Amino acid sequence: IGVQQVPPNMVLNGIAIIVSVYIMAPVAFSAMQGMQANQAPGNVTQNVTAGIAAAREPFRTFLEAHAKSRERQFFLRSATALWPAQQAKALKDTDLIVLAPAFTLTELTDAFKIGFLLYIGFIVVDLVIANVLMAMGLNQAQPTNVAIPLKLLLFES
Repeated sequence: IGVQQVPPNMVLNGIAIIVSVYIMAPVAFSAMQGMQANQAPGNVTQNVTAGIAAAREPFRTFLEAHAKSRERQFFLRSATALWPAQQAKALKDTDLIVLAPAFTLTELTDAFKIGFLLYIGFIVVDLVIANVLMAMGLNQAQPTNVAIPLKLLLFES
């Protein structure tokens, strides 16, 4: 936007953490219920293994729903090329080792697309304001002084 009063990084990171916890809360509750349902008296190692397996499913479901198949196939092919043949053969596109990076890449791709589209909007406003000021003969007026209030009105309202 060109405004210098942007919140500090700590505030932005705090907002990101709060929103992430809010979005992932249903998945975490489901995982917690799955872990609690698999507790049985007996061997602690078996309880931990069963609890982790039960908690893994809600996360896998979430990642499957939000990771694009193109990225999943990319990481599956990459693992096939880089990993030992026996491990790569047993790998599926629904395994967490494939879903986690595919989800991350999907989210980063979407974030860059959104950022680029917003940036185009800001650039268009800057170009229009600069051309209008030049057409009006206001060469001494700084386009940013006129563009910032218009950007705030346009994008924040």
